[in-house]
Amino acid sequence: MLEPQQQYICDYCGELISSTEEGYVEWLSERNEETGRSEYHGFKIVHHKLFSPNKDAGGSNLYTHTPGRSDWPLRDFTGEAKMAHILSLIDVGPYHDPDFGGPRVRDVREYIEFVRRLTIPYYEEARQYWGKALDDGYFASANEVWIYLPENLKELIERYGED
Repeated sequence: MLEPQQQYICDYCGELISSTEEGYVEWLSERNEETGRSEYHGFKIVHHKLFSPNKDAGGSNLYTHTPGRSDWPLRDFTGEAKMAHILSLIDVGPYHDPDFGGPRVRDVREYIEFVRRLTIPYYEEARQYWGKALDDGYFASANEVWIYLPENLKELIERYGED
């Protein structure tokens, strides 16, 4: 079982990121021509280049986006200051943007999925078995909160996870 909020699955290679020190978060930043504002999308959790499984094969990193990539260390999204980083990608606040024009993320649902991976214990691993759980009726009588509760995610992993 993955160590919640410490270990992640790389969105590029599918291999384990063993600690937050070994990972990076990346996303695309593109200017919206209508609003003139930058919009963020394509959030990925990937290996830092120093810990990349392909570094010895001549590959320098496992970043998935180029060009237009923005990135921060994974530890910034999981440590004590995680909410400052997570929220800043939606709204930098009135000091830096007094005329708030809406969320800076292009697709709020995509962003919420990314935030769940970072903040809900066991979600990162449980999402690998979501399809099996759906097919088996695991969520049949669940409300919109129940399916994301850590104790239920842990049970899902124990039931559907591969040893």
